[in-house]
Amino acid sequence: MAANGLPFSRLGVSIGRAQGNAVVRNRIKRLIREVFRLNQLEMPSGFDILVTMAKRRHSRMQRVPPTTSGKASYALAAMNDSLLKLVGLCYKKQMNS
Repeated sequence: MAANGLPFSRLGVSIGRAQGNAVVRNRIKRLIREVFRLNQLEMPSGFDILVTMAKRRHSRMQRVPPTTSGKASYALAAMNDSLLKLVGLCYKKQMNS
């Protein structure tokens, strides 16, 4: 997270090949972008937020089949909480330094 001097925040997403094939990586990116879109007003403005995933991790999100809408919303909710928590921690760290 870095200040960008703009009145709005921007999001960058980088998913490494270790996370899976292109379908899996693009699904993760879509979920992250949707979480950002839904919570953009709650996040601090004027920052560039970069989300990266390089190492393979076993999470609930990867076990969610892409055709199951109920489980997909569960993955979105879990990612929502995680992203908001991480952005809050980064913002506090940025303001303290």
